[in-house]
Amino acid sequence: MTYDSINLIVPTYKRIKDTGRKNPDGGHIFEGPLAKFIQSSAEKTVKRTSDYISYCFVVNQNDRETMECIMTRMAGYNFEIIVENEPQPHLAKFYNMAYEQTKFNEPNRLVSMLGDDMVFETPQYQDFILDEVNKRNGDAFVYCNDAYIAGPNCAVNFFTTRKVVDATGKPFMKPDCQAEMIDLIWTEIANMANIAVYLSDVVIFHEHMDRLPENLRDESWRRLNPIRQAAHKIVASPEGQTAQQAYIN
Repeated sequence: MTYDSINLIVPTYKRIKDTGRKNPDGGHIFEGPLAKFIQSSAEKTVKRTSDYISYCFVVNQNDRETMECIMTRMAGYNFEIIVENEPQPHLAKFYNMAYEQTKFNEPNRLVSMLGDDMVFETPQYQDFILDEVNKRNGDAFVYCNDAYIAGPNCAVNFFTTRKVVDATGKPFMKPDCQAEMIDLIWTEIANMANIAVYLSDVVIFHEHMDRLPENLRDESWRRLNPIRQAAHKIVASPEGQTAQQAYIN
């Protein structure tokens, strides 16, 4: 099988706005982290995005503005919106919903884990990723340089095949990982299976809100951060470490 396309899976919450202004060609001008994610991921393919890339957005049912912005901005692209109704963020649930419910589920299309605060900086990034997967007949877990903190140590972005996910016999993401650790778990699994491929020259910049003074961080960050902090404490505990290793093994 030749792997020839990628489904960009991204949960998002209140990170895109219509400025009310328009381009010379009449198109709406959007701002916010998700707007940068969309623009950079589409422009950096260099080729026709629709031939290679699909978008799966997971959006809260009450975030109508994001849904409307996506529908306007994504006209002409391959995209879908999966609606979640959780009272709090739950990233594992969102990624698992996307994996199970997406219409872009062809076996030759890669799945991914991405954040709505990421910016694609390398032209033709999709070719580099797909080439590595095809070299290994689909037995690959590819992650790129986040140009922030993680680097080769943790796959804060990644691309893999349904073949790999299904071979684990487990859900796409560990179900109880509400905000953290899904990237570390997958990194460890990929390293143990000897399928991890780190592309240092392919940059997907993680423009994380932690980089900013707290008064400049947005509602999405404030909504998720208490859950992140609680998750850190659980994972750092002996019980948390034991549970994580048991899941991986």
